[in-house]
This record gives sequence, structure tokens and C-alpha cells, in this order.
Amino acid sequence: MLGQPRSFCAARLLAGLAIAAGLALAGSVGAATAVEEPHKPVDDRMLPETLDLSKLTYVDSQHGKSGLVLEAADARVLPRREQVLMQTVGLRLATADAKGELRVSCEHGELDLKSGSFVGIGRVRGKTPDGRQFETERLRYDHAAGLVTTDAPVVIRDGGGTLRGGGFRYQVREGRLKLLGGASVVQEE
Repeated sequence: MLGQPRSFCAARLLAGLAIAAGLALAGSVGAATAVEEPHKPVDDRMLPETLDLSKLTYVDSQHGKSGLVLEAADARVLPRREQVLMQTVGLRLATADAKGELRVSCEHGELDLKSGSFVGIGRVRGKTPDGRQFETERLRYDHAAGLVTTDAPVVIRDGGGTLRGGGFRYQVREGRLKLLGGASVVQEE
């Protein structure tokens, strides 16, 4: 799927999931492979309304490198809306300089297959490649911009102490974190 437009990749993923689900519902045994010509669009009428999965792993890569890896204990795929709703989610985002990855966990997540963007909600915890740990209640990953943001209160801990802020912006490609909204240092006792 490398080198294909994102919407085509999402359509192939959804078609493959729909075929696999159809085989599973029909009681077939074996692997399903979706073969599709690049110029043929997927007929939405062939896609199921929803598809429930356990232990989902989603990888979005370019040029043989993993950029985004999402893992969920449970997921509901909405093929016609090109969305995946997830429970108990882990997210890994590789930095462009290959010095590490941003790791995030949260209770709930939503992946937009068209854009590759992700929203995490509920007990969001994360760690930057340089070791800073953060906690917030929600965040958004904008795939096109390579930006992770939150406007919810956030606590950031590193070797130097603890900071609180009204949100943050993390530039994935550069590995830069900026605390927003009246940042303050928390006095440790």
C-alpha cells in the first residue's frame, strides 16, 4: 500500500476487513486476501455497518518505516464513515529524526482512516522520546501537521520537576514540546 493515496489505502483496509468479516460470519476457515485494481473504488454498499474486533493493531508507514502504530484491546470499525472507535488504546509515533518515539495510552480512541488523525480520551498518559511523562484527559494527533495537541489541563514530569499547564503542543517531526496556558512549576515536598 506504500505510495498509494491515503483514501485508497483506507478503502483497501476496509474492503479487506469486510471480506474477512464476511468469511468469519459464514464460518469459513483460512485467510482472506482482498485483491482490487487501483482504479476501482470500493462500493460502500458492500461494506458492513460495523465490524467489532479484539486486539486490533493498526500501522501507518511510509517508505518502510513505521510512523504510527495503534493497538487497541477492542475496536469497532465503521467502514462507511472510515472511522475506528477503540477501547484501551496504545499509540506510538516515531520521530522523524529516528531518535525515538512518542508513546501514549488512553481509555478510548478514535482513528479517522481518511486523514490518519487520532483523538485519545480518558486518562491519557504519555512519554516523549527524551523521557518527559505527561498526563491529561484528551489529546489529538493531526497526521498531516505531525502535531499532537491538547487544550485540557496537563501535568508534565521530568528529571527537573513537575509542571502544570493549560495544554501542550508536541511537534512529532522535531520532537519539541511546548507547554501552553499559564504554565506553573509544582513545588515538590
